[in-house]
Formats: sequence, structure tokens, C-alpha cells
Amino acid sequence: MLDADGLVIRPVIGAGKPLGVWDFRDSPRPVDFRRALVAALAAQGRGWGSEDTHRSNAGTLRLLFKDAAAAEPPVAATGQITVEWWKQWAGDIHVRRVLAAVVRWAPGVPEATRVFFQTPRRRPPAWRGRPRKQAHTRALCDPDRDRAGDVGRRTPDHSRCHPACANISRTDSQITALRAEVARIDAAADAGLDPYPIAAREQQRKAHLATIIRRHDARQPANTEPTERR
Repeated sequence: MLDADGLVIRPVIGAGKPLGVWDFRDSPRPVDFRRALVAALAAQGRGWGSEDTHRSNAGTLRLLFKDAAAAEPPVAATGQITVEWWKQWAGDIHVRRVLAAVVRWAPGVPEATRVFFQTPRRRPPAWRGRPRKQAHTRALCDPDRDRAGDVGRRTPDHSRCHPACANISRTDSQITALRAEVARIDAAADAGLDPYPIAAREQQRKAHLATIIRRHDARQPANTEPTERR
């Protein structure tokens, strides 16, 4: 997903369907600063199933690099992303505030900034009184969303669904595949080769998959068939 130079992201979904190419080689700022944030974007993006989501966040990150270069004094390292600087940069602009979910995983971000990102924020004044948007509703679920070769996805991928939603009940074979994915994540963690942002994102994904598996197992009906004598 991330090129060897750490500045180009090539996300894919499912059996290898590409979700665009996001190149940060021509963005301003020191290369180590860019690599840290691009790696965080790549790690966070593993849970996204939409090219539009990648495009929006990549565009916002490019803007961050541009504004960081123009800041006084310039922001040239993740350690300089202070709470004060972030508040001034993000303001009440939604797409900038959303990028906090990416930036918080970058190595070197001050602990105070990381805690600020993880603390629920009050809604901007302009948004108050409006109904809150949900990720999706049952009416938006697309029965063909997992079709092979589907290029018209209109709903979130399963990783963004609430695990209790009845619309995403899994079959036993799907749960077997999820168990295999958990085993793969465990093996990668034991190898210890992934950089911190990717490893942290994978552990988040493992926890999400474990919740799905646990709920599935809890719903299994008891076996009431008499045991066959042998």
C-alpha cells in the first residue's frame, strides 16, 4: 500500500481493486515530516473502502503540508504540531478536523496533542441544532455491495459498519475468514516489522474483528439434535 520511499500510497480493497494513487513527493516540508504523516494516512486508510475518502484525506494532508511550510515559524516536524497550532489550522472546518484521526498516529506528535485529538470535541457553533449524521442506515444498505468487480459502491465497507447491525450478519465461512485475518495480524505483530502507525491500526482492526466474531459466536443456536450413536 505504501511505496518504498514512504511518500506514495496505493490503496486497494478486496481482491486488489485499486482506490487511486496518492503521491506526496512534490509536497513541501522536510521528507521525514512528510513520511511520518503519509505513513499515518496509509495506516488509517486500511479501513476505508472508498476512493472518495482517500481523495478527501489526501487533499487535506497536502493542504496541511502547504500551510505548515507557510506558518510563522514553519512547522517542520510532527513534534511541532501543538494543540494551539492545530486549533488555529483546523478551526471549524470539518475536513481538517477529521484529519486528526490520521495525525494522531504519526510518530513524534506531542502527547498533549494526541490526547487533544482523542478527546471528544464539542460541535462547532454553526453545526449545533442540526441532526447528527449516522454512518449509514438500514435503508442505505446495498445487497450487491460485495459483488465481484463492483465499481459503484454506494455504502460503507463492512469495516465501517456497526458490529451489531443485523444487515451484516456473517455466515460461518465468513467468520472463518475473519479468524484467519486475526491470525495474520497476530503473526505480523509477532514479527514486529510494521512501523508503529500501521501496527497500531492493525490492532484496532483486530479488536473490531474480534467483536464481530464474538457476537457471531454468541448468536449461534444451541445444538438440539440428538447425538448419533456409533
